[in-house]
Amino acid sequence: MKLYDLSLLEAMGKNDASFIVDILRMFLESIPEDLNQLNKTFVDNDWNQFGKAAHKLKATIDTLGVQSISDTIRQIEASCKSDVIAKQDL
Repeated sequence: MKLYDLSLLEAMGKNDASFIVDILRMFLESIPEDLNQLNKTFVDNDWNQFGKAAHKLKATIDTLGVQSISDTIRQIEASCKSDVIAKQDL
């Protein structure tokens, strides 16, 4: 299984290599903070913010075609929205 699929990103950028590089650069610069936020809100049991952090990551995951965690991030977001999340669920 491929870790990612840039076909959506390529279509969005009409195969413009500089566009794709810019988006990937933004991802690489933002993902450490995004993951830190996800981790912090989880540790703090702040399920509202945890769901918001998951939602933010969902768009990036979809755009970059990271299928291996696509379902998981959606489950996290849905659980937070429906207030049925607990640490043992993850």
